[in-house]
Amino acid sequence: MRTPLTVIRQHVHTLLKMPSDPNHGSIRIINRKLDDIGKLMDNLLPYTLLSASKTDITEELRNAAADWSSKRKVWK
Repeated sequence: MRTPLTVIRQHVHTLLKMPSDPNHGSIRIINRKLDDIGKLMDNLLPYTLLSASKTDITEELRNAAADWSSKRKVWK
């Protein structure tokens, strides 16, 4: 799934280098939507693993809390 998105993204980036294109605004919107799709794809695998019960949710929560806690210390 990522390969087709990568090809589309490469073409969009090429088009974004042409600001005089009358469709530049639409191309920027397409680029933002590709970012949104990328984020959805990033979340799809963890969701799939969780829904298939192949992931220990307790361990995931512990890891997330530890990660958040370590980042919180940096902000102090």
